[in-house]
Amino acid sequence: MKTVALFGTFDFLHAGHIFVLEEAKKLGDKLIVIIAQDHIVEELKGNKPIHDQSERRNLVAQLAIVDEALIGDTSLGGYEVLRQVTPAIVAIGYDQQELFDDVSQFIANHGLTMLVSRLPEYEKPGRKTGKLREAFGV
Repeated sequence: MKTVALFGTFDFLHAGHIFVLEEAKKLGDKLIVIIAQDHIVEELKGNKPIHDQSERRNLVAQLAIVDEALIGDTSLGGYEVLRQVTPAIVAIGYDQQELFDDVSQFIANHGLTMLVSRLPEYEKPGRKTGKLREAFGV
């Protein structure tokens, strides 16, 4: 069984998120979604998530395509969760170059054998969470 891990915030769940989850699931048999902790979201994006990490984890876990949803590491760039779930593939969003580089470096530095795969972009413009938050004034 090939396990795929996908990192994300998954706040204000929308069609773009579903697309990313579907694309990640195509890479393997089991999809584990790793939800960013609230303080990390705020550090990276400059604002607090609409839903707290437990709510986001619970929402994502309810999706049929997701086999398991976990709350991620307590520190930015830790990626210790990868040692716990030992995926064959780590899927990264098309727009997350820094995460792609950081995860690749972590894997190389720790002698892990996981592949890192970049996912395609969702075809409908304006479907990123930041754009939707702006449009709805949240």
